[in-house]
Amino acid sequence: MAYPKYALAVDWLLGRKVIQILGSDIRFPDLAIGIVFVLFFYGTALTVYRLYFSPLAGFPGPKLAAATEWYEFYYQLVRDGQWGNKVEKLHEKYDSHHLSVSHDLHRQRRKNIETFFSKQNVNRFEDIIARKVKLLDDQFERLKGTGSIVHVNHAFTALTGDIIGHVACGAHPGLVDDPDFSPGCALMTYEMGREYIKKTKQRIQQKNLDSNQSKLSVFHHLLTSNIPESEKSTSRLQAEAMVILIAGTFTSAHILTMIVYHALSDPSIERCLREELKVTMSSYPTRTPRVADLEGIPYLQACIKEALRLYGLIGNLPRCSPDVALQYKQWTIPRNTPVGMSIYYMHTNPDVWPEPRKFMPTRWLGQYNPQMDRHFVPFTKGSRSCLGMNLAMAELYLTTAILFRQDGPKLSLSETDESDVRFVRDFVMGFPRHDSHGVRVSVD
Repeated sequence: MAYPKYALAVDWLLGRKVIQILGSDIRFPDLAIGIVFVLFFYGTALTVYRLYFSPLAGFPGPKLAAATEWYEFYYQLVRDGQWGNKVEKLHEKYDSHHLSVSHDLHRQRRKNIETFFSKQNVNRFEDIIARKVKLLDDQFERLKGTGSIVHVNHAFTALTGDIIGHVACGAHPGLVDDPDFSPGCALMTYEMGREYIKKTKQRIQQKNLDSNQSKLSVFHHLLTSNIPESEKSTSRLQAEAMVILIAGTFTSAHILTMIVYHALSDPSIERCLREELKVTMSSYPTRTPRVADLEGIPYLQACIKEALRLYGLIGNLPRCSPDVALQYKQWTIPRNTPVGMSIYYMHTNPDVWPEPRKFMPTRWLGQYNPQMDRHFVPFTKGSRSCLGMNLAMAELYLTTAILFRQDGPKLSLSETDESDVRFVRDFVMGFPRHDSHGVRVSVD
């Protein structure tokens, strides 16, 4: 006797035993229809649960977004990185607010390397950073008057790639030596990272490095520390290398590019920068100021903070409360529920920053709204703050000061306008229109 149509799916849903019918009596079309029926039932039940019975059902927002992750998928991939822009519009429509959570959970892996990136330890790398920037400055000098067009984002990617390659791996990629400023992404490939770590292990074993030598790079530091051997495996360290190299290259280069664009597009900004740097940079290159000296220059600091405010990370950074539920107004957020907020939208809150999307360094000078400091989180805060923020700040201060000193290279924008820095696509960092060639300059 043939098994009735749809009976397989119905019996499965009712919990009946149907194993005996998985023989010649069942036909593939009937099985396929049964599977479709089950998936439809499951999807419908899940949607109803999410919309009406989930602890998160009461939160404001579009019902379609609450029902399915395909909503975010559509805006992020089909619409080419528009999820961040959509979230901003949803905040405006639903008048939603920001919730910040203090996390006490510290990961062991972070503890292993956070001392290496401490401000005190990063101070030891200032001379290395300054030498790399001097190489970039020399390249600009060689291009002076040649009519060559420099892609600033490429130049700064080469610079920061050289710096993080040295700091993380003790390597000397030589990316700034390339007159075309090739970003040299080969530095970050899996195999190169694997081979470097293998060779470092061998050198450490052969030389029996002491505690001072272990400070040569992040991975010397890790391999000579007392962390478990499982944390020193090649695959484990190679994964760490990818994160450090990528994060340490592109983010700082992006901020430097934006500082250059705004300084060159507004003569008053460039003029103020060069004027304030006149005394501190007067002995360069015979003497390079320390970062601590540069941090005391108000307008330089203001330009860097304004660039960090407007051009940091765009994508949401999810955080969870692992142990307890959180109460926010009338809503309860269950434990282990990811809660995310875009730093960019925190940094463009008009209640804190008037004219929030305008690059205006003067907003940081004199007496300003103390809420600006409270809401200024370019590296996030707390136990999950950016490990490399001290290194990044050293790069920003030294590079900006050297390039915008009184006798520094005279740069002019070339076929570049505001649309080349205005982000319209969200891929963690903001990206401009598809056909943008980035920020380009000539050296006069």
